[in-house]
Amino acid sequence: MGPCRDPGFETALLAGLSTGEMRPIDRADFENALCAIRPSVGPSELAAFEEWNASFGSFQNPSAKRKAVAAQL
Repeated sequence: MGPCRDPGFETALLAGLSTGEMRPIDRADFENALCAIRPSVGPSELAAFEEWNASFGSFQNPSAKRKAVAAQL
């Protein structure tokens, strides 16, 4: 899951490793992380969020968008 998980990273960090000396994060780090993570919410919680978002969220309904735009004027 990235340079922080590399063997010896903590030891090097404690010894004074600077951020410039760390290897860059690459695509493989993200791919490895996607294989290791688990969902943080369950299906019922996700459904509740999607329902809320459809009613009040990021402009899923046109009236919410009009209200937000009007409030900025």
